[in-house]
Amino acid sequence: MDVWKGRLRRFLNRGLTETGLAVLLLAMTAIAFEARLDSTTVLVVECTACVGAAITAWFPRAGATVVCASLAVMATLPPDSLTLGLYAPLVVVLSCAWHDGFRAAAVTTAWGYAVSVFVSLRRTATLAQDAQALLLWAGFYAFPWLLGLAFRRVQLTELSRSQARLLAREAEIASQTDERRRLLAGDLHDKVNHNLTLITMAAEATRVDPHGDPWAALARIADTSRQTRRNVDTLMRMLQAGRPSPPTSLTQELREGSVRLADAGFGFQADPGLDTNTLEPDVSDALGGIVREAINNVIRHGDRREPCRASIRNTAGTLALTFTNATTEPYSGDHFGIAGMRERAEIIGGTLQAGPVDGHWTLEVSVPLAVRHGNRP
Repeated sequence: MDVWKGRLRRFLNRGLTETGLAVLLLAMTAIAFEARLDSTTVLVVECTACVGAAITAWFPRAGATVVCASLAVMATLPPDSLTLGLYAPLVVVLSCAWHDGFRAAAVTTAWGYAVSVFVSLRRTATLAQDAQALLLWAGFYAFPWLLGLAFRRVQLTELSRSQARLLAREAEIASQTDERRRLLAGDLHDKVNHNLTLITMAAEATRVDPHGDPWAALARIADTSRQTRRNVDTLMRMLQAGRPSPPTSLTQELREGSVRLADAGFGFQADPGLDTNTLEPDVSDALGGIVREAINNVIRHGDRREPCRASIRNTAGTLALTFTNATTEPYSGDHFGIAGMRERAEIIGGTLQAGPVDGHWTLEVSVPLAVRHGNRP
């Protein structure tokens, strides 16, 4: 059942609803004009209105402008020659009310209602017919508002449930990883103490026994010190991260992220300018964690009317990862997710910039690729 619900959401959010209604109006308009092939102007204007209704699915303002302009032309044509083109604004109102385009929906409603009533009053002969036209068109324009707002409510409810499931899953993972972190930290603490004890004993033995081989003792001390340093580095990374993430890769997160975005109703356009499988494991792991958090933010705060875009480039030995998505939420400062992504970028010697630009959230990561094997500047 959940699979079918996800497919239905993707079907509705890709603009197929508006396009299907517009195509239906277009087909019915063409059928109605079979016996009126001389009314070429009327046919062209009504077909233009239907095309504008379909465009609204992706470009609300442009589609609404085309439909309103077509209505202005219809108002000058003989009222008896007009057919179903007058209903094209209803598709625009439905789409805009559904996808937060309330201003475009209100303007289209006012203009469409005025033109429709004007055309109808040119056909009526009595006050009763005039009143009937006023009420019928009011009902016609109220229906797409109710339907669009109902769709929007269902969409927001599903989004809220998805976010609740995601938060519950994150809490479960946090509980499990915190316990794992506690156990690993205890093991590392014991290893560090053991290694320090070995170093101390080896140094004391070399100092007390003048006949021993000092070079062999120094070699053992150096090996044990290197192992201890690695253990301390691992322990410090665990303490800084607070909650270690499982190993991942940039390729894996891009692939899984596209599926998550599609399930949430987002389009996703990735433009990899380099082979992400050739990146060093530590670089790929850090960038994968950044992409995972960025996609979480898109699902929580992004605008589904525009696709999310990712670009990966290698310019003069520097990897540039750019993530962009539309958003309607006001910027309230960097939160813990942004801070975590910035720390991941800095661990691999990179930088991260994030913020809103003209209604779009942009995330830019820059990482040097010229240095290898952890010898970073």
